[in-house]
Amino acid sequence: MSMNRSQKPEIRSQQRGNRVKVGGLLISVFCILTAACGVRFDMQDQPRYKAYKKSEFFSDKRGTREMPEGTVARGELKADKLERFVIIVTSLHRDFLPSSWAMYSPSFWDITMFTGTIGFFFTLIYLFVRFVPIISMFEVRQLLDEQQANEIHELEHKA
Repeated sequence: MSMNRSQKPEIRSQQRGNRVKVGGLLISVFCILTAACGVRFDMQDQPRYKAYKKSEFFSDKRGTREMPEGTVARGELKADKLERFVIIVTSLHRDFLPSSWAMYSPSFWDITMFTGTIGFFFTLIYLFVRFVPIISMFEVRQLLDEQQANEIHELEHKA
């Protein structure tokens, strides 16, 4: 029994459809089995010690070591923020070498690059506005409704 050329694509599409169905079935079975196993590695389920509770780990049966002298909890020292600000701003403002402690003044090329960047940005914005006009979706929908109504009206007059 020979097959016509028109029958071969139908058989191929049926085989391809069967492969897709089997693949989908395998994926869904894998997902169901993975979800059914219940394997979870959450942080709240891991073994841990509560701070300052009894523990067998250390010889004195404590869960943690005592804090070193002079330790300040994070966020408790308010004066530290101003000190960090002063250190960071002055280190960015001046170089570490006293011979190069001078205020920055931009050169001609620095100013040219800055203005050129701004000009290029506005050029791209104007090109975008020119070639991608803003169209209200409400107006487009209204025009489509009117066009469909006109087509229906024309068909009624022809009949």
